[in-house]
Amino acid sequence: MTPKIISLSGIDGCGKTAIAHSLSRILEKQEHKVKVIKGYYYTVPGFLGFFFNALFSKAGKRVVSEQYGKRKRSLLTHGIILLKTLTPLIDFIIFALFIRLPTLFRNRIIICDRLFPDQLVHILFTTGVDYGLYGSLYMKFAPKADVALWIDTPSPIAYKRKPEYEQWVFDEKSRLYLELSDLGYLHTIDQSALSADSIALKIYNDYFGS
Repeated sequence: MTPKIISLSGIDGCGKTAIAHSLSRILEKQEHKVKVIKGYYYTVPGFLGFFFNALFSKAGKRVVSEQYGKRKRSLLTHGIILLKTLTPLIDFIIFALFIRLPTLFRNRIIICDRLFPDQLVHILFTTGVDYGLYGSLYMKFAPKADVALWIDTPSPIAYKRKPEYEQWVFDEKSRLYLELSDLGYLHTIDQSALSADSIALKIYNDYFGS
């Protein structure tokens, strides 16, 4: 059965966006209807964050900087982190109704450049808590992609692509993604020696080629 929703997860700089668009082109050449969804716009924090950053770009950059340990966290940043921690159930419902449900009636493939595993990694990273009970409940109730892939990129490579973050950020997030992969929530693709086009072609051959 052709998968309807594919998610690409991984640390910043791993090539998710390039792979998503390359895969989209391959599928469209095979006459599939494809939509690429980037980021968390379907989540409550993502929706609010989009407007917050648009209206208060300077404050938005400061919040991001504080979340990634570059300066002491303000009350606003703590509030945003709390919001991200408390709203997933609403996010799950939004995704199920407006993204998953339409795939039952439309002959279209959705490629998600980030999905709920990425949101969980971000929550665990910013709060500093272990996977534990919160992580297990989160992944139990989170809507799943038909194919959930982790683009495993060595931290030094990602750091060169995204030098605005510090090396330890990539190391810690990679550890969290590895934990999700070990638990069976993500299938791993080693990106270290492959181009975005090569990975996209591999995904197509593995899941659409037959």
